[in-house]
Amino acid sequence: LALGLQGDPRSLPLLLAAAGEATDGDEARDALRGLGRLGWRGGADAVGALRDRFREEPVQIEAAWALGEIGGGDAVRVLMDDLRKRPDRADPTEDEARWIATSLRRCGVLGREAIRGARAIAISSGERRRVDQIAELAGLP
Repeated sequence: LALGLQGDPRSLPLLLAAAGEATDGDEARDALRGLGRLGWRGGADAVGALRDRFREEPVQIEAAWALGEIGGGDAVRVLMDDLRKRPDRADPTEDEARWIATSLRRCGVLGREAIRGARAIAISSGERRRVDQIAELAGLP
């Protein structure tokens, strides 16, 4: 967390290494907090990979928060990944969905347009339901 609070992009390799070496949910959340606080765009894929390694809800929520802090197109892509049905992952919980919506909203125009686009091209009823839930939580009509 201290590395992220410095705001020094030279911390990114250390935080990425911590994310890659996390062995439990607590270590994963610490790495995610540091990456989020740093807010450096190069961390979005590492956040997504770490999120996918740990299925615990607190890790999922921390990852959504970190992506909202990082922002940009890569963060939006990783956040939207949560809304597509994947055989290796259950639907986001209510709390996860709230954080995904909040983080997408914090990504500005890119996040809002991603939600609108996903609504337009949702393939299945399950995906449409997930996207509609996020849109409602994000305050989009």
